[in-house]
Amino acid sequence: MKWVLTCDNGKEIDMTHYIGKQMDGEITRQDVLDRIEFYKSTNKLQEYKVDGKLYGHYTEDGKLTNKYI
Repeated sequence: MKWVLTCDNGKEIDMTHYIGKQMDGEITRQDVLDRIEFYKSTNKLQEYKVDGKLYGHYTEDGKLTNKYI
């Protein structure tokens, strides 16, 4: 089985290694949750604002979307 984390910017991160280590008792659940939060916080969508008002976000391929408004 493959465990994949999909971030806001569409990037998919294979978490199988970390889940396997947790199952083997090498790391804790909290270690996995910390890794997930790290990846989520470093893979956010870039905001597009005009005069301080949020109009959308740029996707990883540079397109503008109104996702998460």
